[in-house]
Amino acid sequence: MAQVLRILVVDDVETMRKVTAGQLASLGYGSVDLAADGSEAWRMIERKRYDLVISDWNMPALTGIALLQMIRSSPRHVHMPFIMITAEAERSRIETAISSGVSDLLVKPYTAGRLATSIKRAMAHQVAAPAPDKETNIDAPQAATPVDDVIVKPPAAVHLQSREPLPPTLLLVDDTADNLYVLANVFKGRYRIKAAHNGEKALALCCGDTPPDLVVMFQ
Repeated sequence: MAQVLRILVVDDVETMRKVTAGQLASLGYGSVDLAADGSEAWRMIERKRYDLVISDWNMPALTGIALLQMIRSSPRHVHMPFIMITAEAERSRIETAISSGVSDLLVKPYTAGRLATSIKRAMAHQVAAPAPDKETNIDAPQAATPVDDVIVKPPAAVHLQSREPLPPTLLLVDDTADNLYVLANVFKGRYRIKAAHNGEKALALCCGDTPPDLVVMFQ
């Protein structure tokens, strides 16, 4: 039986909040609260103690990375395990998450099994306040996709590696997580994969700093 944990799920998309809560319930985690953005999550964290925060990265008002940085800068919450969920797994994103003190990084789309593994890693990870004046190093994935978990390691235990030129980026858009998982496997290896569960998320990714080279949208 799963460990009894008080978990806060943060995502601006209601469907994704419910999906994550359902996955957690199927894993035996019954004490789950939901927040629609980082600001609401912070207010809840200030009022109630949580054992774990699972947050999406891209959100309006207060992003997931901003919420993580607030938690790590608070003496009261600094050691709280934090899982960041993202549709993008570029090297710079991973570096930012690690330097901000993330416990684990989970890439969309993911299965309940991958979520369970991520929770175990996050709860076992010894969280420390980030040290901006120290160099942060990682083993970056060669061609990260939404179906490959990114394992976050302590900065001192890993190092940067040179990389070959990355393949083109493909953005898959579909409101069904299972479809995205199958399609990501089809294109895996030939493209860097990003995923969006609705048009709003897809538009945000296309207008971001690292837009995709090609968008595939399904009706």
